[in-house]
Amino acid sequence: MKTGLRWKHLFDIFTVFLGVMLAFLVNSWKEEHANQRLRQQYWKNFLEEVSENTRQLDSTFTILDARLNRMGAHIQSLEAGNLPKDSLQAMLQILTRLNLVAFQTATYEAIKSSGAWHLFDPRSQLLTVIRYYQQIEAAQTVQDFLTTYFNQHTIPFLQKHINFLSLNGDTGILNNPEFQNIYLVNYSLRNQLKEQYQKLRNISRTILAEHLSKPKGEQNP
Repeated sequence: MKTGLRWKHLFDIFTVFLGVMLAFLVNSWKEEHANQRLRQQYWKNFLEEVSENTRQLDSTFTILDARLNRMGAHIQSLEAGNLPKDSLQAMLQILTRLNLVAFQTATYEAIKSSGAWHLFDPRSQLLTVIRYYQQIEAAQTVQDFLTTYFNQHTIPFLQKHINFLSLNGDTGILNNPEFQNIYLVNYSLRNQLKEQYQKLRNISRTILAEHLSKPKGEQNP
């Protein structure tokens, strides 16, 4: 009887152990399944943001590039001393218009706030996400600097010298050293912004070409 009781106790212990192990395995499977779904959702949202940001970048870049070409021509004429007086309104139209991208970064903020970096596997996915948003931050830094200069220097100067409703002013402003300096600084900052936009466009196109062009069964994650 004692031997039978001993085996019964051992069997009961084994049964409890087996139940605990099965519960642990089931919970692990559920957690991994939930993490996989969350990872897939993050990645899907990330690609959607890249697509939307790229759409905005392409549109804004075209406008910015055209205006920079006109600004460059104006600056060459200023330096040569043969800038036509009727160029003032065109210069004012360029100066008073900022074309900036409203970057979509909600996915990045969600990943940061939840600490979900560990979900990305393989590691190349994580590096792709980090590299992309680092370039967005670089572009935003230049945008912020340009906006600050625009608000603190460009607009206050123009408010003193031109009519904002008609964008008209005394053509003598063309010989004003402060106006010329403001135009040069705006040109420089917008060129820096163009460079950051171009870098981001290149990264975006690479990401979209690598991941959106694949059949669903081959896409990561």
